[in-house]
Amino acid sequence: MAIVANLNAIEAKCESERNAEEANGQLEPCILFMDSLLAQKLHDAEAIAANILSYLLRVWQQKQSERASKRAKADSDCGLAQSEPMDLAEGVLRALPLVRPPIPQQTNLVDCGLYGCQNVEELLIRWPDITKGHVQSGVLEGYSSDMYPAQSMKDKRVALEAEIRRLIAAASSD
Repeated sequence: MAIVANLNAIEAKCESERNAEEANGQLEPCILFMDSLLAQKLHDAEAIAANILSYLLRVWQQKQSERASKRAKADSDCGLAQSEPMDLAEGVLRALPLVRPPIPQQTNLVDCGLYGCQNVEELLIRWPDITKGHVQSGVLEGYSSDMYPAQSMKDKRVALEAEIRRLIAAASSD
């Protein structure tokens, strides 16, 4: 699972880079990569991050183009010269770091969905405020290879099966 975190912090990061000062505790934009199949080496984190970055850059460039058009029209309406588009944020996007916190690992190749669901739940419970220190260390408070017990996957499978059966029964009775 790959998640873009703190994307809204790019503006603040650009501002701190412009001032050449590092704000302690400032949120750091990054890509969280949470792979419950690390031992099997099935997922190429760098390739996945490159695809995400490619998409984000295309969206950013499109939005910048739209903003530049609006600014140019506004500037010409007011008799002002066109302003240069800011590309510092694009540089921050291009350098978006990949953070790989330790998470529980699957013992088989069939529980990907269960682990994905559990990892999303864990993110919602303990969303990390990721700073530059976290990016550099790769350590996020509350995230570890034992942050939830293996038994929870068995419990989740049973609960999911019961919910599917309930939904089928409800659909059959309609």
